[in-house]
Amino acid sequence: MVGRRLLVAGGLMAGALAALWAYARWLVGRHENLDLADVPKPGNTIRLEGVAIHYVDKGQGPPLVLIHGLGGCIYNFRYNIPVLAERLRVVALDLKGFGYSERPVASDYSLTAQARLVGGLMDHLGISRAAVLGHSMGGAIALRLATISPEKVDRLILVGSAPPSGLVPRFAASPPLRALFRLVAALVLHQPRLRERVLRQGFHDPAFLTQEMLAEFSQFARIRGSADAAASLVGDAAGEEAVPG
Repeated sequence: MVGRRLLVAGGLMAGALAALWAYARWLVGRHENLDLADVPKPGNTIRLEGVAIHYVDKGQGPPLVLIHGLGGCIYNFRYNIPVLAERLRVVALDLKGFGYSERPVASDYSLTAQARLVGGLMDHLGISRAAVLGHSMGGAIALRLATISPEKVDRLILVGSAPPSGLVPRFAASPPLRALFRLVAALVLHQPRLRERVLRQGFHDPAFLTQEMLAEFSQFARIRGSADAAASLVGDAAGEEAVPG
């Protein structure tokens, strides 16, 4: 009797997960309906390691590179860039898979790969050395840039940074958990109430999250490949070695 109940419970759970997975993929198909090439972009685009990376380059003076966090983009720095650009040369980029940058399939989304792209952008812009600011996950990427290319980093500025010990545990790179990340990413990006709830948790004062901002983040999520790119980054980050502390 107990075995039969466990079998029934397992079957119900499997059915529920299958239904949730189907709903998540339906959300992706319904909402990710924009091609990146058709979306107007406020900055410039360059191909680095075969990937189209969107960036802005404002002001003159000592260079400062801004790296956003998970789920973010240049938009996160929209109030900071004009003020900083009064005295500095400010470069901000959309990381691979985010904002107006490309979301390639079967690509390396690890933090180290993202750091290489930041360094490649600096080379393209003729910036040999810069102050580098990383917010949240961007802090972990800035740390990796300082590790693999220390000659490029003049000063390291970490804002609410992810720890150098790694973004997520290494066991999270397993195939079953990678599938789970894709499910979670689809729900967070495309289920409106859940998306708003997650975004509000990123604000000290949730009242700062306006309807205009919600619409902007929703627009980025509509670009095809967004959910899979976010999930790939988490899975790839889990599979890489931590930065030495």
